Amino acid sequence: MGLNASTNKYDELYAFGARSFSFRRADTMELVYDSGVEIARKTAQLAPKLFNTDYGSANTVAQTYDQRSDDKVNICVVF
Repeated sequence: MGLNASTNKYDELYAFGARSFSFRRADTMELVYDSGVEIARKTAQLAPKLFNTDYGSANTVAQTYDQRSDDKVNICVVF
C-alpha cells in the first residue's frame, strides 16, 4: 500500500470514500476522533441552498438541489 521497501516509509497513501474522516493514534491505531455526519450537518446549516446540490454550468442550484447525496458526498478542501 505505497510502502517503499528501501526507505521503509510510505510514498503513497490511499483513502476510501466516506461521509466522515477519522484520526487514529499512529502507535496503537486507537480511534481518537471520527467526524461522523458533522460535515454534512455543517454544510446544511451554513449553506442550506447549496446542500447536496450538483451544480454545473448547465444547471441552476435550484434545479440540482438534493441531487448529489446518492452519487457523492460533500467534498471538503483542507488547506
